[in-house]
Parts: sequence; structure tokens; C-alpha cells
Amino acid sequence: MKILLVEDDYDVARNVCEYLEAAKHQVELAPDGLIGLDCATRERYDCIILDINLPRLTGIQLCERIRSLGFGRVPILMLTAMGALSYKEEAFNAGADDYLVKPFALKELELRLAALMRRSAESKAGKHLKVGDLVYDIMTQDIRRGEQVINLATTSRTILELLMRNSHRVVSKQ
Repeated sequence: MKILLVEDDYDVARNVCEYLEAAKHQVELAPDGLIGLDCATRERYDCIILDINLPRLTGIQLCERIRSLGFGRVPILMLTAMGALSYKEEAFNAGADDYLVKPFALKELELRLAALMRRSAESKAGKHLKVGDLVYDIMTQDIRRGEQVINLATTSRTILELLMRNSHRVVSKQ
């Protein structure tokens, strides 16, 4: 599983990275919200883990931005010391899929990520986007116009998906 971890606490980030990498996951670390946003929009991740208290862009703001930019299907887990219900409500309303309060057991984090991936895979199964004769298979990432196969780079594919999901409305440049 390819995971983006956006965490500014070095010790927490190091522990999570070491644990998940030992479990054969690929983890990319972003130390603040703006770097996290750049990573999230540049690469495809199977899951994103966000802290709430991040420099330059909070985890809530980052979650909202990721969702508003059309990355709606990537599972987002909030990993934070903010345990009050109001923070959880804000995170879920921003588009988070799960919420884990620090301190936490690393095994629980791994189990939650696995559950998110199962749900994500189930929701993607058999999904196709179709606009006219243009078809985009979400699972295989195959793009076809009629019988012609179209090969696109990751960024172009992401833009195409965003446009196809929003074909009924104007999409801003952001």
C-alpha cells in the first residue's frame, strides 16, 4: 500500500513510517500541510494519514482541499491528539474517512488502514466513468474513446477523472 503521512512531529512520523515500512507498505512523509497538498495532488496514494495541527495548512484544511480538488476516493485517516467530539465532527465534515486519537497502538493504525482499503476497494469495484463515448475504468485506470485506448500520465488522468466526475458543471482551475 502506498501511503502519504502528513505529520510534523518527528518522533511520531518516524515510528509510524518504520512500523508501516516493516509491514511492507511504502510511506512518503510530508512535514507540513502545504507539502502534503503538493504530494497529494502530484502522486497517487492508496491512503492519506493527516495530523490536524500542521504548520502552514491544518489537517482539516488539507482534507477539505484534497476533497474539493476531486481526490474524493482516496481514504483519509486523521491521526491526532485532538480527541474532543467537536474535532472529530469537523474532520468527518471535511471529508475524513476515519479518526484515530494519539496516543495509539501502531497495530490499530495498521488495522484501520486495512479496513479503509477494503471499503475503498469495494466501492471502486466495477466503477466506470462515462461521458459520451469516453470511458474511464477506475479500477484498471484504462481510458477508451470508442475502441481507441488512450494513455495518459498520472496528472492528466487525475484531471480527466475530475472533469468526468463534474461533467455537469464548470470546474475551476484550482
